Amino acid sequence: GDLTLQDDITANGSGTVTLAVLGAASALITGDGDDDIVSTSGAISITADRLALVGGTIASSGALTLQPNASGETIGLGDSATGDFSLTATELGLLTNGFSSITIGKTNSGAVDINAFTFLDPVTIQGAAITVTALQAGANNITLTSTSTIDEAADNTTVDITTSGTLAMTAQGAIGATGGNGALDLAGKVVHPDRNRPDGPGA
Repeated sequence: GDLTLQDDITANGSGTVTLAVLGAASALITGDGDDDIVSTSGAISITADRLALVGGTIASSGALTLQPNASGETIGLGDSATGDFSLTATELGLLTNGFSSITIGKTNSGAVDINAFTFLDPVTIQGAAITVTALQAGANNITLTSTSTIDEAADNTTVDITTSGTLAMTAQGAIGATGGNGALDLAGKVVHPDRNRPDGPGA
């Protein structure tokens, strides 16, 4: 069943916070503005097929991991993005600036839909086919890792990914594929550690 938090969860110093809801399609829900999940410098890991951040903040100077429990669960990040494990821009805004890294999804997650959000910390997003529009991270690094393809959501001139840090994309399929939705429109230093992609404008 679902797990609804009714109070803060706090780890002092480098203490870690691990929350896991293992039931199929079950949710972890923060109940209100008092439900902060905090560690001073330790890692925070939240695993659940559904995540609903109603209020409160999530904060640490350590690493943050947000991931569905079951394999194949789709992920939606940002308003109007589609996914079983879905976080709106408001919910993502509850991630307090200061994490050493943010990782969303895991290697056996399903398709990922990213729509118009600016992360304040280095971010890694992983899953199957990734579609992306207007993902930003300021001066922080962005890493996209796909067991399928990485593509823009629509063939247009909107900048799909912006960072003045390093953008690293790894995909078992094509990146910005010809015959897909169009070449990715990028702004930043781009590194393709493992790629199968056409060379073309904006990719």
